[in-house]
Amino acid sequence: MGYRLDLQNSADMDIPDLFSRIDRDRSIVKDMMEGRAREFLDPVKTALVIVESPTKAKTIANFFGRPARRIYGNYWVYEVSIGKVMINIIATINPNIFISRSLRE
Repeated sequence: MGYRLDLQNSADMDIPDLFSRIDRDRSIVKDMMEGRAREFLDPVKTALVIVESPTKAKTIANFFGRPARRIYGNYWVYEVSIGKVMINIIATINPNIFISRSLRE
């Protein structure tokens, strides 16, 4: 996994088109930051996996790569990116978990 880098000679590039695409992306970001709704397709999907122990969560996360660990309230969440999917693995001690609205957002 990782990023693919393609180098091109600047003489072979359509510089005005490149600047036009950059300006369009900046406009989208500006509108979103100012609260104006725009349709935006997020290229990354998310998946939530709930397990009953922090050890199990870490083990599962390590199957997919090197996870980042975050703490949300009393919950440990391991985040792993596998291409276009971000997997969030949450560990709970109680099998009867209630996921609050703040954790889902």
